[in-house]
Amino acid sequence: MPYSIENKPEIFLHLILVWLIFCILHKARSFSEYGVGYISISDIRGLFDEFQIQDPDMRLYYLQLLQALDDAYVSHVRSQMK
Repeated sequence: MPYSIENKPEIFLHLILVWLIFCILHKARSFSEYGVGYISISDIRGLFDEFQIQDPDMRLYYLQLLQALDDAYVSHVRSQMK
């Protein structure tokens, strides 16, 4: 088994939903001839509604985390393309 899978970090319990939403939205990501695009905020809001996340503070917190994950992913993919 690869080292990275064998020693992958544990996800904190309160972040599992954020990771699940990111994994679902990752498949809705846009691609173009310029490379990988960002996940749209309307897609994120749609999943918040689907998971019944109604608290404005929680939505903002999750949005910030999802955008940070998305930015890290897009930066990684773009660096691999160079």
